[in-house]
Amino acid sequence: MKRSASKPKAKLVESIISRANKKIRGKKARHDFVGFIRRYFDNVPPADMLGESAEYHLGAVLNHWNLAARRKPGTANVRVYNPTAAENGWTSSHTIVEIVNDDMPFLVDSVAAELNRLKLTLHLVVHPQYEVERDKGGRLQ
Repeated sequence: MKRSASKPKAKLVESIISRANKKIRGKKARHDFVGFIRRYFDNVPPADMLGESAEYHLGAVLNHWNLAARRKPGTANVRVYNPTAAENGWTSSHTIVEIVNDDMPFLVDSVAAELNRLKLTLHLVVHPQYEVERDKGGRLQ
């Protein structure tokens, strides 16, 4: 079920989009990325977003977008990192786990269960789902 956006969350998402429009070149790329942003945060509870700045969220979504840019079907792109401004364009006090994969039921639950088994705490889970097209090289279309 889609959660309804609060006014502060909607304002934050618009601020993220405004910043993205200044960073992304090309009308089609901006259009595609804006759609990605809206869907990315669609089901994130407002309380989970409002503690961070638009710049923080833009860094997170832009890095995940870049991870999704190319992927071979049947394989997963996985990145675990501690973002720095110099390397990733944003910072976080948390370790980030990004996964881009084909539809796999229970993947999020399985990853969360393993992290919990390792006694690691999940700070935030963002789980957007997209139907995408890729070219023969695995590039996002």
